Amino acid sequence: MNIGIYDSEISLRFPRGLAGVLEVVAEINRYYTSSGRRSMCAFPSDRNEFFPTRGVFHVRPDDRWKTAAFFGRVLRNFYGPKTVRFALFHASAVSDGGGAIVFLGHHAWGKTTLLRGFLSAGYSYLSDDMVAVNLKSGLLHPTLPVDHRVRFGSVSPPVPLNTVFLIRYSPQRDESEIREIPPHKAFLSAMENLLNPTSVGEDSLKTLLRVFSGASSYRTFHRDWRDVLRFQSLRSS
Repeated sequence: MNIGIYDSEISLRFPRGLAGVLEVVAEINRYYTSSGRRSMCAFPSDRNEFFPTRGVFHVRPDDRWKTAAFFGRVLRNFYGPKTVRFALFHASAVSDGGGAIVFLGHHAWGKTTLLRGFLSAGYSYLSDDMVAVNLKSGLLHPTLPVDHRVRFGSVSPPVPLNTVFLIRYSPQRDESEIREIPPHKAFLSAMENLLNPTSVGEDSLKTLLRVFSGASSYRTFHRDWRDVLRFQSLRSS
């Protein structure tokens, strides 16, 4: 299996018995290209571990979601900051089939809750913790989850950005508030959440500005994730 996510360029070798538990990893990686210049190996074990100096993964063979989240964390932490082909943002995202819906916000402001809620409503998975924007095409690519509680039935292929929600979970409010904001505010918020800033040059910034300028942007102060889902459903109808 080639792993091209985050420019890691890894050729991953593993025994046939691990194919089932690695199926989520394989499904998402098919949307990336890799020359496989670095070879790593995965072996079954009683715990998930990564030994970077040896290029070895120990993988539990009993839970594909925990395995996908394990690989997601390893690739994000070890290879994410070095990425040059993609801009990586701390955000979650789904797809409605025609475009990406991105949730941007600080820690514990509801990104994963919104993601899981939209997935339960039939949206396709794009990103749990890290949104990847292709700096040539401007399309958003799916990335591996980092939370094993995130489960999905379908993975979206690369899609253009359609909607950005700058979110804030606000349970103390009497009712949720969702209002439209200028696209440049979503762009600036995204840049504050950029995970590989040293890899994004002037041309890349122009690409990202174009991507965000073409999307509808909203700020939420929501007391329930269902209010955001209802809002998006009404927009799409």
